[in-house]
Amino acid sequence: MTSSARMRVEDRVDECEGLLVLGSTCTTYSALRIVKRVKERGRWVGMVSLGAGRADELVDDKWEELCEGFVPAVVTELERLAKPHRTQQVTLSLTSPQSEAYQS
Repeated sequence: MTSSARMRVEDRVDECEGLLVLGSTCTTYSALRIVKRVKERGRWVGMVSLGAGRADELVDDKWEELCEGFVPAVVTELERLAKPHRTQQVTLSLTSPQSEAYQS
């Protein structure tokens, strides 16, 4: 990860209220560093992944499930909860390993 990409990720982490790790065991140090930074700020970290991972002892909640079934269920539940309170369009912002933030 380039230093400018790392700075952008750190800025996002500093602004977040929590982190949900999807389909990663955080075996790379860059992924583990993100989880550690979120936890250092006292924020919640959840993980959806099969098997043991490097960040398992850091996360607050872990679901041992495939993302393909878990993510649609979460989106459905978020939409259900948001409907009575929605005053504007809800937008989810997700960063994946293929995004610019992770390009070297």
